[in-house]
Parts: sequence; structure tokens; C-alpha cells
Amino acid sequence: MAEMPIQDIIVVGMGRIGLPTAACLADSGYHVVGVDIDDEKVKSIRKGGVDQAEPGLSELLNRVLDSGSLRVVADPEGGDAFVLCLPTLLNEDNTCDLSCLSAAMDSLSGLLEPGNLVVLESTVPVNTTRDFLVPGFRDLGVETDDIDFAYAPERITSGNMLDELRNQDRIIGGITRRAAERAKIVYSSFVDGEIVLTDASTAELVKLAENTYRDINIAFANEIALFCEREGLDAQEAIALANRHPRVNIHRPGPAVGGHCIPVVPYFLAQNTTYDVMIRAARSVNESMPRHIANLVLRAVSGVEHPVVALMGVAYKADSSDPVNSPAIQVMGHLTGEGLEILLYDPLVRHPDIDIASLRKALSADCIVFLVAHSEFRKLDPVKPRRGMGTLIDAADCIDVAAWGEEGWLVEPFGRRKTRA
Repeated sequence: MAEMPIQDIIVVGMGRIGLPTAACLADSGYHVVGVDIDDEKVKSIRKGGVDQAEPGLSELLNRVLDSGSLRVVADPEGGDAFVLCLPTLLNEDNTCDLSCLSAAMDSLSGLLEPGNLVVLESTVPVNTTRDFLVPGFRDLGVETDDIDFAYAPERITSGNMLDELRNQDRIIGGITRRAAERAKIVYSSFVDGEIVLTDASTAELVKLAENTYRDINIAFANEIALFCEREGLDAQEAIALANRHPRVNIHRPGPAVGGHCIPVVPYFLAQNTTYDVMIRAARSVNESMPRHIANLVLRAVSGVEHPVVALMGVAYKADSSDPVNSPAIQVMGHLTGEGLEILLYDPLVRHPDIDIASLRKALSADCIVFLVAHSEFRKLDPVKPRRGMGTLIDAADCIDVAAWGEEGWLVEPFGRRKTRA
């Protein structure tokens, strides 16, 4: 079969990965059609609307829309290559939910032609491209022998997407070597990092291993923090000193593991293997941290009449506006029903379902809990407790606890000594 040149690319899924990917491809000379089943999202994107606070994305999107190199529609069209950026979530039994991918495959089955390239970007269990995507299209009547299939996992993080899309190294795995090489041609149009080729199943494993490694490392850091609380030691100091060893890189402890990938992806890897003891143990540790923070809060406000608690930082990571799997929301879930007034404050998050308090009101709470190390929090001047007493929990290691202690706050330990000036 003669290799088909690629000019028209269909990107299916206009979410946090698909939209910037489509925009980068369109800016690189391809004719791109972005597809999403959400009519309101399609209308918004057509007008240049971006629901992500990503540097440069709005300008890029408007440029490719104005040039006509990107169109956004609700129904897929035919093309030379198809890039699938569908969400993969967890089922109730912690297995991977591939229903969005299945629906997309069904909508594309009548459009695929010999010579097409199909690239899956969604995070999936190992062997999904080989054992689910290809045979699934075959069951839908597609002649898959004449189509190239590849897997190119995304590796970007909220708040720095365009830079990482363009500059990070990229792993591309093909069902065949030719599929991987054709996909490399497409991605090299906008990726300045090195593009390394492998088979599809190895590429799937690499994506899962990257996120699971970080989850396990964070769990270890959290266990150090819990140990230090009990022993009156400082976890941040201990970890910083341990990391002076040239072959040690312990991550930072934290109140929860949030975001789109790390809380979910380890379960995809565990799904593939019975050698999952470490994976599930790490998940158990990290999933227990919001409850631990909630217990610190309840202890702090015990005896306070009508206590007010402020959870500072609703995004899942520092200097991001993305609240997916937010530590604050997880902690709030454990505090709901405990007779507290709970305030949420974040300088960046604006979400229709999240009520954000003013900074002034949050800082007047009886217990203030810093959960994300936003730059704004690091610059906050300490204030005096409103009742002449108050408790502060710095679970993000983002403030000068001694300075707050001097204003009269009792600093409850999260991986550190209890402090009051």
C-alpha cells in the first residue's frame, strides 16, 4: 500500500489535551478539524473561548481560527489522520473506563479509509491500542490492515501546556514501525523535543510508569511527614537533607494527590498486573491524606464555638486554575457534617460550582489551612487571629510559620514540629 501524505487531521476531543494539540497542529501547517460532542463547547471554541488559564493558548487559538487552519465541529469528518484525545476515567471498581473512546470509535468507523493514520493520546492500560482499539475498529467493519495505528501519550501539565507540548521529549509507539514513523512526522511539526519511537504497548506502559512513579514517591514523602509529626521532627528539613545525596530525589509531602493523572493512572497499571502491592499501597497512603488533614482541623477547632475554617487553595497544584481532584474539595468532604463553617479561597480558580470566599473573610477564620503553594500565599503578610487565638495548618509548606506564630497563631504540625512564638 502506498503511503498517504497527511494534510487533513481530525482531532477528536477538545478538552485540556485535544484543544492545545489541535491548535499546535493547525499552527504548523496542517488543516485541522477539532471535534467535540459538547455543542456548547464547540460554540465557545469557535468564538475563541478557552476554559483553561494556559499562557498563550487563547492567542494561539484565535490565530488558527482566524486563518482557517482550524475548524471546530460537533460531528467528525473524514481526513488523512485522526488523533484521539478522549477522557479515560475510573469505573467504580477502579478499572479504566473506555466508554468515551468506544463512542468515538463508533462515530469514526464509517470515515476511516485505507492509508489513514490513527493516533491515540488518551491514557490507557497497557495493550489497549493493540487489543482494544484495532480489533474494536475491525469489529465495526473497518479494514484495519490498511490503516496505521499509533499511541502517543500526552505528558503535559496544567499551567504550562504549550511550552511542554513543544519542548518536552515525546514517546510514540506504533502497532508497526511504519505507523510510529508516520506519527513522528506529524508530531515533529510542532515538537522541538526529541521524539523516541517504540511499540504501542511499551509507550502505554511508559505513560503509566511515569505517573505511578510520582505517586509512589509522594506516598513515601507523606509517610515521612506522618513519622515526623509523631516524633516531633521536620519532614521538609529531613527530605531536603536526604536529597543532597546525588542519587536521592524524594518528592514533597502534601495534603492530597490531585489533578487529572496521578490519582487515576496507577490504577490503570495495577489493572494490568498482579504485581501491584506497591502501587495500591501508595494509593492508599495518598488517599488517606485528606482525612488526616481533616482530623488536624477537627482537633484544632475542638472547643471553639461556631468554628470557621478556611481552606486556602482550591486548584490541584500551585499557580494553576484547575480544580480537578482538588485537595481542598477532598478535605472539605471529610469536614462536611462536622458543624463547621467552611470557606474556600483561591486567587485563580473560578468555577460555577465552587463558591470562592474573599481573602479578607478567609483570613478571619478560626483555622486556616494552606493546601496549595500558590505564589500569592507565599507573599501574604501574617494577620492576627480574629478571636485572639487561632490555628494555622501549612500543609503546602508555603508560609513563614514562625512569622505567623509571632502574630498569635498556633501552627499545628503537618510533617513538622508544633509552633507558637
